[in-house]
Amino acid sequence: MDWVDYAAAVQENERRRIASELHDGLGQMLTILTIELRSAKTAAVACNALAPALGLALERACAGARQAIDELRRSVMNLYPSMLDDLGLVASISSILREARQAQPQLRIASNIAVSDSDVPSALRIVAYRIVQEAVNNALKHADARQITLVFYKSNDCLTLIIEDDGEGISPAWVQECRPSSGICGMIRRVHASGGTIAISSDAGTGTRIGVEWNMKPLC
Repeated sequence: MDWVDYAAAVQENERRRIASELHDGLGQMLTILTIELRSAKTAAVACNALAPALGLALERACAGARQAIDELRRSVMNLYPSMLDDLGLVASISSILREARQAQPQLRIASNIAVSDSDVPSALRIVAYRIVQEAVNNALKHADARQITLVFYKSNDCLTLIIEDDGEGISPAWVQECRPSSGICGMIRRVHASGGTIAISSDAGTGTRIGVEWNMKPLC
């Protein structure tokens, strides 16, 4: 393992640790806070001691706590997707696509996931998940895409992942000179560190196609 592989592994392990601490620590505290606020409101109602202003304040506090829990869950998911361990890669990718549909109901999504979790080595699952996550987020937030197509399949010893959108696209020069902190650059680093190859085809106004391939033999 070279320093790039090591750095990527350390980063994912640290993400997993922080996500776990947030979920088990702050997440539990917010859940308890929500329960206590509801209990306080119920007790006040039972004692006929709930003034309208107090009731409204408690309701706002409950809503704020629920919103904080939802935001924490999104942050934890971005740090490290626990469902990847709990449900597997295929279900996790499907969840990304489902959330994209919910965020933009007018978005058309076509997917053909012709792999099972057992087809993808454990070391590649987080890499594949992050690629799909980044590509879909870019299509939604930056490309103004109306359609996303995802294909994931295995042929002989080759694992192939393709994500396409019909959005605004990006210039080839930008891809070549992408900033180290950019999502595209991070995607490229992840693929190379995992032993794969990546090809990004795009131009302004023509959409973007991201194709990733892994030769499975070295990973077995």
